[in-house]
Amino acid sequence: MPDPGFPLPSLDPFPIMRRRLEHASGVEQRDVEFLVEACDLSEAEFRRVVATAPASVIHGDAHSGNLLVRGEQVLLIDFEAVAMGPSGWDLIPTAMAIDRFGLSHAEYQQFTQTYGRDITHWDGYEQLRTVQELAMTTWLMQNVQEVPHAAEFALRMQSLRKEDRKARWHAL
Repeated sequence: MPDPGFPLPSLDPFPIMRRRLEHASGVEQRDVEFLVEACDLSEAEFRRVVATAPASVIHGDAHSGNLLVRGEQVLLIDFEAVAMGPSGWDLIPTAMAIDRFGLSHAEYQQFTQTYGRDITHWDGYEQLRTVQELAMTTWLMQNVQEVPHAAEFALRMQSLRKEDRKARWHAL
């Protein structure tokens, strides 16, 4: 995306994740403590990757749920997380969707051919994927009072605890 001509914040998902954790309700304290520790452990690596990667304008929350499709027209929506950061941040949700959400390898190959880059080969992929997964889980944690959200939160917590990167999650 082109420079907008005005300052944008730097990519930093940690403040919002930490606010979610501080205000967590309806979840076990051990889950909150695990997520706090996971944030603490991943933050330094995240900052190292972000500091060494070229920064550009990124959407910040790029996933298929933020696309409106009408015929051949596709519109990107939800710009509240727009920031300056590594372009890989916006590509990671699609790459991790193979393991987490059932995206087929063929669909991902088509995506990488269209985009011209497979983000899974980038040396910052694993570190930023970890932070994306933490952000997705802390977002879901806010909705655990609803039955499908509680079950999905439990599933995600189990996979994070086991460091199981291939456990299937469900988009809610």
